[in-house]
Amino acid sequence: MSKRLSLLPNFFISLSSSSSVNHRRETTTKKNLNHHRGVVATTNAKTTFAFESSVAASDDAVDDFASRSSTSRKRKDDENDDDFFPLFELALRCFQTEFPNLVVQQEIRGKEETQKSRCSWETKSEKIGRERVEVTTRTVVLRPKPGANEEELMERVRITFVSGGTIAHCLNVHCTPRRAFTPSFGADVLNFGNGKNVLVGIDFHPNSIDTSDDRSSNTRKSRRSSSNSLAKRIAREIKDKYGEKLNATTPSEKFYEDTSGYFSEEMFFARPSFTSEKGKEENFQLVLECFEAYLRGYVEILKEERGAEVEEEETTEVKEAFRRRLAEHDKWQIERDPAIKMFSKWYGEEWANAYASEVLFPLAKECDE
Repeated sequence: MSKRLSLLPNFFISLSSSSSVNHRRETTTKKNLNHHRGVVATTNAKTTFAFESSVAASDDAVDDFASRSSTSRKRKDDENDDDFFPLFELALRCFQTEFPNLVVQQEIRGKEETQKSRCSWETKSEKIGRERVEVTTRTVVLRPKPGANEEELMERVRITFVSGGTIAHCLNVHCTPRRAFTPSFGADVLNFGNGKNVLVGIDFHPNSIDTSDDRSSNTRKSRRSSSNSLAKRIAREIKDKYGEKLNATTPSEKFYEDTSGYFSEEMFFARPSFTSEKGKEENFQLVLECFEAYLRGYVEILKEERGAEVEEEETTEVKEAFRRRLAEHDKWQIERDPAIKMFSKWYGEEWANAYASEVLFPLAKECDE
């Protein structure tokens, strides 16, 4: 695992040097992760993770998450336990550093939880199957801190990370923008069973809306065209660079048959092979690079939106139409996403349904109101 962590892309080499850095040492053995501001501390029995953060507002919460995650994992000879952890950390650090007003939501709890079933959504773990393999699902949600400027570009970031030994390794990221017409961001990196086949799906979800209010139609058309054009260009460039290398293919018609425009034509869908150890290392590096490119691309899209001139504030109708669009997408997902059945199998139907409605797709319920 430490070898794989050393492949982590150099995402933060250009960050401001004025940020304060607190050094935390857990052992005397340290390895620089290509300037990624991470430290891998290795002991004989386990590998723990300590992080150096340039975001003071949420540093303690993230370190607490990392500490609880590492100490709860039982390291064995099999290094597949946390294959996708670098992807999780990369996404978390990206949004924290690029959007410092986003902070970790401390408690992610369902509104209807009973005292008996009350638990935090942050971590859920069960031993599955005859071999009693521990499958742990961890969730981090980032929201704008109280009092954040109304011009904040992100409404919500959710990162779900599953580590399950020989059963599954999954990373799911979903980002909800605050401004109308801005694409959402969705990413899946999934590995099930023997770990030889990986599925990668990444997309800038279009958020086109139509309203009868045309008082600022020219402005809206310009913003919509700008966001969509930039998203398409970035996605095509990434696909051209990594498509063949990662065995890009056509998305499954079974799941994407009727997408109602929620996914773009440029969606990246690939099935890289992890059949050999050498191929696994090389392809994991490519997956990291591809994922990083999409993160960079989404940051570029959001910052382009920030720099766009808006002649007048979004009307109430536009805001409501945008919210409805996001809610309808969540509803579409909650009715079809196979992850819910997967969580039901692992943790029980009650927990899975509550997790889906409160954490994965929280806006879906608004369609029924």
